[in-house]
Amino acid sequence: MLLTEKESRRATRSAETVYLKKEKQYKYKNDTLINKTPLWKEWMESYYIRKYMKYVTSLDMTKEAAIKNISMLFNIFYFMLSVTIIYLLIAHIIELLLALTERE
Repeated sequence: MLLTEKESRRATRSAETVYLKKEKQYKYKNDTLINKTPLWKEWMESYYIRKYMKYVTSLDMTKEAAIKNISMLFNIFYFMLSVTIIYLLIAHIIELLLALTERE
């Protein structure tokens, strides 16, 4: 079962809160979040296209300008996606390092 957008945001917020407090009471593991989060492409189409397509099509602009705006929005999305993946990787590395130091 996939997490809804609201559940994904809540879980991410929960992870940040737990990380900042340095507690071990986190509800989801990184792998669980990745597996339960809807596919990025589907999320992008359902959220960003609806949000920004209205803006793009409501303006009196040429087809080329509309395509340029849509392209810019996709670039923003892919940047956000890469930042999210990097954040998850760093969080996982920190978890592994903490686990190793606790063993010693």
